[in-house]
Amino acid sequence: MTSEEFEHIANEVRPRIMGVAMGYIHNKEDLEDVVQEIMLRLWLHHEQIESNIEGLAVQATRNYCISMWRKQRLRETVGIEGLRGVEDDVGADSHLMAADKERQLDAAISKLSRGEQRIIRLIQQDNLEAPEISTITGLKLHSIQTIISSARRKLLNLLTE
Repeated sequence: MTSEEFEHIANEVRPRIMGVAMGYIHNKEDLEDVVQEIMLRLWLHHEQIESNIEGLAVQATRNYCISMWRKQRLRETVGIEGLRGVEDDVGADSHLMAADKERQLDAAISKLSRGEQRIIRLIQQDNLEAPEISTITGLKLHSIQTIISSARRKLLNLLTE
């Protein structure tokens, strides 16, 4: 596909991309960012696209929006450390809720592999950081970070079931 053909088709596809993205994104600035990102991705691969650019654009938009939603959801979820703390001035119910969350978290941690449990406990109980855990365990820092990420993802899934 030539650049002129791409420009012509892109002008036709842009409203469709915008419509699909609106189903996922409600912030106008983010919506425009999504459209621009998809258009950029299409442009970068325009020479390889032979047909059905609209279908490709729609699927790419859905995938990108879902990816954004998942990242946002992970940022908004309470981290492992956040489940442990309770503010004193909130009331008696909050202490019961915190104790319940504590039990849920402990039950979820017990479902992790031994290695993941060990690293999560080092983070929780000893307040260690990844480089310190790497030194203690003898594992590479990247491996520790991967294990932490995987364990947190598993915990998130277990706690939201």
